[in-house]
Amino acid sequence: AHAVLGKHDNVVRYYSAWAEDDHMLIQNEFCDGGSLHARIQEHCLSESDLKILLMHVIEGLRYIHSNDLVHMDIKPENIFSTMNPTAHKNGGCASASKDDDGMDSVYEELRSSENLVTYKIGDLGHVTSVNEPYVEEGDCRYLPKEILQEDYSNLFKADIFSLGITLFEVAGGGPLPKNGPEWHRLRSGEVPTIPTLSKDFNELIA
Repeated sequence: AHAVLGKHDNVVRYYSAWAEDDHMLIQNEFCDGGSLHARIQEHCLSESDLKILLMHVIEGLRYIHSNDLVHMDIKPENIFSTMNPTAHKNGGCASASKDDDGMDSVYEELRSSENLVTYKIGDLGHVTSVNEPYVEEGDCRYLPKEILQEDYSNLFKADIFSLGITLFEVAGGGPLPKNGPEWHRLRSGEVPTIPTLSKDFNELIA
């Protein structure tokens, strides 16, 4: 998967891999901002930060999906950041279609702002092809129920679900359940409102 994906601003770059002392070593891009998981241990993200996160991860997923691949393990531990800003050119934002579920306003706002952080999707260990899927289940807290029921008919949507519930968690909705009634409610669209977020952004997450 690393070799197929090549280079994209919002995917952690792969450089090389080699075997040494019976271990497989992989050299990836260094992300000096650390993981999103580590960042939210300090504080939840503001709505403006969430919009940047959302756009960057969507762009990374768009690129992965354009190669007929799916990540299958989107969660805070697998999203990294660099504090050296990458220029997100207007063309990249404008490439979003007009039916992107309310994303137009997010793109427009971010086109006119200077991003101090770039988020990147990492840990491609669960990546699989949508044409010949070999699915290794990721973290059940972030997966839709269809995947856990071995329904692999729409794997693209599984990544989008994982991103949505990740946004909910990092906005202050965590910790996420591993099972039980709350787990099922989140997958039935019963997503609690985050009081620090606008109505529009709460609806976008839900």
